[in-house]
Amino acid sequence: MHVFGGPRDGEGIVLRFPDGSFAVIDSCVSKDSNGDTEYPILRFLNDRNVKKLRFVCLTHPHADHYRGLVKILRSLEVQEFWQSQALTFSQLKSIINLRRQRDLEFGDYPKGDDNDELHLLYELLKEKLEAANRQRRKNGFQFQLIGINRLLSIHSSVDVVALAPHGNEVMNLEYQLGSAFDEDGRIKSKFDQNINSISCAFLIRLPAFNVMLGGDVESRSWKLIVPAIDPAYAGRLQSSLFKVCHHGSDGAYCKELEDTFVLPDRRTDFVVTGYYPSKLPRPEMIDCLKAAAKSVSLTHRSHIRLESDLRPLNSSREALAREFGIAIPVQQSASREAISETFQVRRPAVANFGRCSFHFDGKGNLVSHDVSDPAMLV
Repeated sequence: MHVFGGPRDGEGIVLRFPDGSFAVIDSCVSKDSNGDTEYPILRFLNDRNVKKLRFVCLTHPHADHYRGLVKILRSLEVQEFWQSQALTFSQLKSIINLRRQRDLEFGDYPKGDDNDELHLLYELLKEKLEAANRQRRKNGFQFQLIGINRLLSIHSSVDVVALAPHGNEVMNLEYQLGSAFDEDGRIKSKFDQNINSISCAFLIRLPAFNVMLGGDVESRSWKLIVPAIDPAYAGRLQSSLFKVCHHGSDGAYCKELEDTFVLPDRRTDFVVTGYYPSKLPRPEMIDCLKAAAKSVSLTHRSHIRLESDLRPLNSSREALAREFGIAIPVQQSASREAISETFQVRRPAVANFGRCSFHFDGKGNLVSHDVSDPAMLV
């Protein structure tokens, strides 16, 4: 499993199964020093001469998860596309319209390019489905809707069990979308829309070990999900590797998750994809994970504030200005504390993507764990 994370946001996962097939869950993009768009997952696959994907999955329609999927679908042969069962076509149109209107009226949603890419993604999927229907090939392109307890067989030795979304969360989102517009079809100034609640999450089951992929599902949803997991799976849920939910936010880890999916005696490896704009993961969450984990990996070092990043308050204004690359003299009315806080948050991040790779043998042993700079062990 190869987990990618960007300097500010973005999350994507590449899976390689025992039969040599590949799959992609979510995607991410960034800009290089020339302002050109980088596609780290596609570059990774091209470097390994991968031409075909067993499946591509969009866990949920947030820009940091779907940016780059159009490029992947256009560049490689994809057998199946997986998405949350909550996303009907009409609901997707509502989400896109909500974001476009919020962007225009309130300026607090992703800008037009991101909304357009989501629309383009589903136009492309429509074209692929129509082509598959015309050709009527047995192994043609397929669309899979993902919900709790859905079992997807990948290989004779590999099953993927969908853990989320829960049906109650699907209905909650439908209600939220339905109540977001007034009687004239205009968006209300205030409304609830918890897209993370309908994120997909998966348990990948192999003969000797499991891998848990938490998507962006948060603790409120896990309190519904864990009691509803099919008893047929209940005997074997603890996982050797856990992709931590929702960038290590405050709701990313809870007792239900630890008791159900984490091996005792600190035998589970954790990997976190941070989210720079919200300063995730917080140090408290990293400490919580380290207390339960064999190891904790972070896909990009800009997502965590290390002790070395905490500047002493006795540094002069001039020293702080040099540290953060701003003009001297610094505005004299600004305190040292204000300068440190402001520019520590806005400090330029490393431009390239980090990658955390985990390689297992047939007995479930982690034989290698590669952390590619700017990814890091914490």
